Amino acid sequence: MPKIINGCIDKVPTVPTGTAWLVTPELAFTCWHVIEARSYREDWISESDIQAQLANTLLFFDNILPGQGTEYGVKKLEHYNRDLDYALLRLKDEDSSLESRGFLNLETNQNAPLTVQTQLFVIQHPKGEPKQGSSGYFVKIAPDTNCILYNAPTDKGTSGSPVLKINNWQVIALHNGEKKNEALREATLISHILSDLKQNRLQLYEEIMKAQKSDKE
Repeated sequence: MPKIINGCIDKVPTVPTGTAWLVTPELAFTCWHVIEARSYREDWISESDIQAQLANTLLFFDNILPGQGTEYGVKKLEHYNRDLDYALLRLKDEDSSLESRGFLNLETNQNAPLTVQTQLFVIQHPKGEPKQGSSGYFVKIAPDTNCILYNAPTDKGTSGSPVLKINNWQVIALHNGEKKNEALREATLISHILSDLKQNRLQLYEEIMKAQKSDKE
């Protein structure tokens, strides 16, 4: 995804990358800061620049080996929340149908236990590289946030990755960064993201839950 400032492509050495994943046949989650492509030192992105960036964004699937993969464009930014650092994208259904791809299942139980014995797995594309995975453990709930802290290894470009509980392979959180002072990774709890959608975009929430229910039947 190119970084666009005031309608012009920024001449950065590398194109900003992140990780995204399907939650229904055509909706994908990633981090808002991946889509915004701005540092904390910069002003928030304008509406015209975000639309220009989305028009030039590509998502690669089947990216298991270098140079391989199927490209999909973004049809629409359906919703985002800056505080929870997530974005929900609707993808364009290109020549290769999205319907046949399947999608990840969410941990929708808000009371699901998380302890230091809870093993986690991160599916990621660090630095835009082919799909990789790493495992670790839940450490604690981050104070005064909607996030968990955990210790699975990650690298730049992992933002937006799904964090799954290994015991049921359901997504518990959305990776968004690192707490460098604690040498821990951070991820927004999926339960808080779903609550935000239910409160602010009920139709999208119901679309996700319908797909999740049908996939488990």
